[in-house]
Amino acid sequence: MTRQLASTLSTEPPGPPGPPMRRRPRHWSGRARRDFFVFLALALPNLVLIAVFTYRPLISNIYYSTLDWTLGSASATVVGLDNYVTFFSSNDATKVLGTTADFVKKYPNTARAVTAAILEASKWIDASLQNKMKMAETVADKSYIHTSVDAINQRILGRYQNGLGRTWDDPNHMKFYNDGLVNFPYLSDGMWFITQHKRWGLIKEHPDYLAIAKQVNRIDVYKDAAAATKTPLPKDVMRTSKLIDGVVWDGKDPKKYADSFQVHA
Repeated sequence: MTRQLASTLSTEPPGPPGPPMRRRPRHWSGRARRDFFVFLALALPNLVLIAVFTYRPLISNIYYSTLDWTLGSASATVVGLDNYVTFFSSNDATKVLGTTADFVKKYPNTARAVTAAILEASKWIDASLQNKMKMAETVADKSYIHTSVDAINQRILGRYQNGLGRTWDDPNHMKFYNDGLVNFPYLSDGMWFITQHKRWGLIKEHPDYLAIAKQVNRIDVYKDAAAATKTPLPKDVMRTSKLIDGVVWDGKDPKKYADSFQVHA
């Protein structure tokens, strides 16, 4: 009997569906509404501060990088991405040979010899197209940069692409020696790096920019190496450079320059 009843129940067709369940509308309690407004009151000022003091200066700096202007000038010309193209295809975007001051003091002959070797190698690369191709093949190896030879030799030949479909041949292509102008440790370059330390809070007060640059950029070591390799010296230890944001840097007023950035620490 029990088995028959179970069989009957299992084979009976299901009955008609019941009415759908209606969900009660969700209402905020007075406490939840109060907590939400308290959250807005606490969060909105912080969001406004972040927008004003972080994102607004960042967007402004991006805008200024599309202008051709000089610090203190009342007028500017929109140049689009030309500043970026100039920066990434310029001879001024270089690498640095650096050691500690203790190393130079302990091994002065080695410091001069290494610097002289860099000058000789740079002179050799610029001497001929064949030398440039040989250099590209050497540094493209997986032991060094690990890339294709074409990725290097096209830049060396002055053939550039901006990633937006534009390609061009630049007569002011990459140079490694250029009659001794490339590798000289200009004091203005060293001072610029110190201004960035001040800008980003790595140092709190304005230092003696020129004095520190003289300590770091060891022109005396370079001059000894230049004399040994018969490398010409530039006329001045300072130089003028137009940077990616369109501002001209010449090292004359590093304090004013370091304080001029809207985006800083």
